Amino acid sequence: MKYIKEYDNYGDLEKDIDIYKDQDKWKKKELSPDKKIEDQDEEENEKDEMNESVDPFDIEFVITKIMEKFPEEEATSMFDNEILEWVDSDWADDYESEYDWYIDHNNGEAQDVVIDQLVDWYTTEYDEISSDNKSELIDRIKEEYSDLNYF
Repeated sequence: MKYIKEYDNYGDLEKDIDIYKDQDKWKKKELSPDKKIEDQDEEENEKDEMNESVDPFDIEFVITKIMEKFPEEEATSMFDNEILEWVDSDWADDYESEYDWYIDHNNGEAQDVVIDQLVDWYTTEYDEISSDNKSELIDRIKEEYSDLNYF
């Protein structure tokens, strides 16, 4: 025969539920016996708030890693190769080089492709970055790599 506890009022039920939750927290969190559960919950919430306000994104670290992997000469080579993907086949009719045609007709497509490759490399090798941080990184890449800055 199973014992089923009957409650005369809702308050007693809530009290038992709270006791059960507290016991469950002891099991899951391995709480310190000299601290109240509420105090430890409060400390945990404060840590979460601190972690949310601190952005681990370090633009200097990111740009350094990218520049180590892709020195400016390599990025320029990537850009030169990408230009060929954006030039019409009849460029020679009016221009001396593919680059000249691209400069007159571009909207920064080749630069965007190379910048995306640099960012994608970083996110694959290290960590994802938020869209705000990605915008900051793109601006910084344009500062560091003169050929990729089209404005």
